[in-house]
Amino acid sequence: MNGSIEGLREAVRENLENLTASFDRLTALIDGNTTAENELRKGLARLETASKQNREKLTGALSDFDRWSSEELPTRDKISLWKAKRNTSRLHFRADLCERSANAALEIALLAILEAECAAFRAILARKEAVAVQVRER
Repeated sequence: MNGSIEGLREAVRENLENLTASFDRLTALIDGNTTAENELRKGLARLETASKQNREKLTGALSDFDRWSSEELPTRDKISLWKAKRNTSRLHFRADLCERSANAALEIALLAILEAECAAFRAILARKEAVAVQVRER
């Protein structure tokens, strides 16, 4: 990436903050803090827009993660040798590969939780509609 531990920390922090926000929204939804149908519909519309925008990212992130995670990682002995020979280019290349893999995995997790949010919103709206019709029939 950029050879800086701060860059990695910032990328991980940003992804974790987005995951936390998503989990908080799901928790509020499950706890019943969002019960008005129009609020649910607005939330679902926002999430569906975000989901559509992120589907392309998901395909790319999955492809990247598969490619990077399938590469054979150097053994501890090889890494020790690189350290002893002060072969920083190989050490940085390995670090970059690990960082890209970690970022791709976090992106996949974030995109998956967005899809889960959409599904939860749809499920609650569907149940509310079914109950509303059932109540009107009585």
